[in-house]
Amino acid sequence: MDEAALFPWSLLGLAGDAATERDIKKAYARLVKQHRPDQDPEVFQRVHEAYKVALAILQEGTAEAAVSQETAAVEESRPLLPEEFRQAAASAQEAQEAGDRPQLEHHLGTLRRLAHEDRRLIPLWEQALLTVFSENFQHLIREYDLHELIEGRCEILPEAMVSYWKATGQTSLLIALGKFMLRRQPPFDDPPTVLLQARVAIFVAFAQLPLAENLANAVFPRLSPQMRNWVMPRLENRLALAKIFHGLPSEQQQYWEKQLCPDDEENVAWNQEELTCEFRLLTQRCPADWPGYQVLSAALPENIYQQLLFKHRPKAPKVKSAEKPQRAFTGRFKFLIIFLLISVVRNVRSCSESTPPQETGRAHTLPEPRQVPRPPLKKHPGKEIFSFD
Repeated sequence: MDEAALFPWSLLGLAGDAATERDIKKAYARLVKQHRPDQDPEVFQRVHEAYKVALAILQEGTAEAAVSQETAAVEESRPLLPEEFRQAAASAQEAQEAGDRPQLEHHLGTLRRLAHEDRRLIPLWEQALLTVFSENFQHLIREYDLHELIEGRCEILPEAMVSYWKATGQTSLLIALGKFMLRRQPPFDDPPTVLLQARVAIFVAFAQLPLAENLANAVFPRLSPQMRNWVMPRLENRLALAKIFHGLPSEQQQYWEKQLCPDDEENVAWNQEELTCEFRLLTQRCPADWPGYQVLSAALPENIYQQLLFKHRPKAPKVKSAEKPQRAFTGRFKFLIIFLLISVVRNVRSCSESTPPQETGRAHTLPEPRQVPRPPLKKHPGKEIFSFD
């Protein structure tokens, strides 16, 4: 056999299969005494290299043995697959290939029930669901199925379903999943679960800004430094954009989120007609000092943005002046008070003139009658008659 193939064991005088770490250290100490570095440096260097290589080989073999033992332990800890579960998985795959939706839904329900009864079957349940995961049958995977899979530390199918809901615009399901994560607190020591919660926060930022902020606050302390440097910039950017476009109607929010936050940021397609219409709606709603215009000026090509500004100029911001409206209001208020006082005085006077005096309990003295003077009497001669002229 070639000497290179026997290195380092031939130099150390050991058998590679039966050598232990203690044997390697003893052989190295014996050879170092025979070949001192100051007397024979070349041989000493070769012995030292053989010593290091032998230890590396021994450690590698120990690691392989540990991995094999761990694999065997995992295999032994796996539950025995029930016959009902195996038959339901095979029948579900056959129904999926035949396009028989009722049968497929029935068999998926059987798998769901068995996994709920024995939670050790959840990873196998995920594998069975992945076999039928397609565009035609994705809606058969229900919302609470994802809850079970997340709590069972499954990774592939929850990620796929979240991406599918985002691509198809099913924001309500993403919001429900985010609320479940805040309510139930899934295993945050599992890195895939933490990243999944960060993705949900990114996807619901425009639709539910408070929920996204709560999810981000719950995720941040559980991220490792490497994950934090990768996830947090994107999450913070999405939250900042959501705050700027928060006051717009939902249709406009969806449009600007799709254009400003695409999945593939290198391929952003701007439809000139749609862009002009949406920008016109912005100028009608938002003043010129709205910070969203700065975002659009950075995202759009300069020539397109200048054309939009030329066609649709944002309205001037409102100047808030608290003194003038207050003075006008005070003058009107004074005029109204004076008018009411004059009206009250007039009404009192008219009532006092038209109302007769009321009788009281005191006795009234009647005025003495006025004495009217009478003309003098004339006496006619020869008659005892008096007459008045």
